[in-house]
Amino acid sequence: MPTLILLLAATAPERPSVAVMDLVVKVGLSEGVGALLSERMTAQFASSGRFERIIGASDVRDMLDLEQQKNVLGCDDSGCLAELGGALGVPYLVTSSVGKVGSRLMLNIKLLAVEEARVSGRISALYDDEDQLVDGLSTEISQMVVTAFGSAPKSVAGGGATATQPSAAKPAPPRRFSWLGIGLIGAGAGAFYALAPSQSELIQARQDYDQAMTDEEVNEAGNEMVTKADAFNSARSLGSLLSITGVLLNVWAYWSTS
Repeated sequence: MPTLILLLAATAPERPSVAVMDLVVKVGLSEGVGALLSERMTAQFASSGRFERIIGASDVRDMLDLEQQKNVLGCDDSGCLAELGGALGVPYLVTSSVGKVGSRLMLNIKLLAVEEARVSGRISALYDDEDQLVDGLSTEISQMVVTAFGSAPKSVAGGGATATQPSAAKPAPPRRFSWLGIGLIGAGAGAFYALAPSQSELIQARQDYDQAMTDEEVNEAGNEMVTKADAFNSARSLGSLLSITGVLLNVWAYWSTS
């Protein structure tokens, strides 16, 4: 496979990000079991390979202030969840619940497209016991991701297709790429890492807000937290713009020489 194809596959921002909220335990299970199921569910979404970034429930708590966290507790309808996804800066949001219905366990998972405020995938499954629930969780999530986004492309290393050998008498024409495009992709990544606040800075701003005692301290800490969030979003937008432009230049250069 040409080097450029590998480069584009590695750098093109094609996969969305998703925030996976805590699994809500309704009745019949302990909170500890619910927390373990939440971790497994987050890991399953990550292993699907369809998302660029996975924000877990603990990350959500770090990114939201106290007032926003209180609002999350009563957030259930699509419009409210869409606002939450917008606050987190992700295009997809996952909510879930589990509880005992009679002698069986019911699992509900919902994948919400934030910008459209619509449900892209939904699961409602019954299990006889916790062992079936744990085993079935991975299968249900995999099916929901495929339904929402289609089958994942085969990897280069494990692809099942038989490679076609090029004809020795008629070699394929050389493919070129754009140095400017490569530079823009690198500039996009560099701009994000140079301008975006680090995770430790975001966490520190949140801690300062939580520890504020007086109204003046609360206002000052809140303004600082908003400033860092705005800086993060601006850096991400600039980095994405530069990277996308670089990818498009490479695609144009590649096909214009075919």
